[in-house]
Amino acid sequence: MLTIYGTADRLTYWRDYWKQVGREVDEISSTEVYPLYPTDGYVRPGMRILEAGVGMGRVMKHYAARGLEIRGMDYEPECIARLNAEDPSLSLYVGDVNYLPEPAGSYDMIMAFGTLSNMPECKQALAEFARVLRPGGVVVASVTNDNLMRRLLTAPLRFSREEKHFSMVAYTPSEWRELLTNAGLEVIEIAPIRTRLPLFTYFPFLRRDPAKPVDLTSARDGDRGLALNPLGEFVYRNAFRFAPFMISHGVVGVARKPGQD
Repeated sequence: MLTIYGTADRLTYWRDYWKQVGREVDEISSTEVYPLYPTDGYVRPGMRILEAGVGMGRVMKHYAARGLEIRGMDYEPECIARLNAEDPSLSLYVGDVNYLPEPAGSYDMIMAFGTLSNMPECKQALAEFARVLRPGGVVVASVTNDNLMRRLLTAPLRFSREEKHFSMVAYTPSEWRELLTNAGLEVIEIAPIRTRLPLFTYFPFLRRDPAKPVDLTSARDGDRGLALNPLGEFVYRNAFRFAPFMISHGVVGVARKPGQD
């Protein structure tokens, strides 16, 4: 486990981040990359879904467009206000994943993409997820990956003289599996976050256009806008084939609440 510190407090960081992202797409263009991979394989018609940490709504809007009953919450009030203004039909609220207002057994699925890494400790949130899931319901949750690349990239922050604020916690795949299991959930799958974003961001020579900066809006739409050159595509395909957790910047856990309705 790696605790990472940054130069901005979390709320300020995420407010600035979402302003850079702007309006997200109504439907994500690819199910082969994060966050629809591996999520889409577990979504079924008729499910009632909670997205915990909805951000600017790309996942929620994607599944709402497919007729699923999905509710979104976030602790960042500006995101919720902007999404409400964009589409008043969306079911949204400002909240805390440690204290969900829903009754026990309310949902068939809970999605949490990156949300739990932005907390110093996530055991209470996972307990809440387990509580509000119906028996047999599924959690799909991602966290930042604690691997060699992450430790190298964050090493300079440890020596910075600027004021430090908690940023996130990174977990190894085995640590994430253990946390899900300790919450009383049966782990179905532990998968890498599959996306070209780390290669595109940190290795410009692998981009189709090396001078092209990261456009967060298109990057968050199924890797649209993250075009790699042939070498980059070769590295991407083979890294995720042979050493996925070495290249991936995150870990996705899929886990089931024991029992049946």
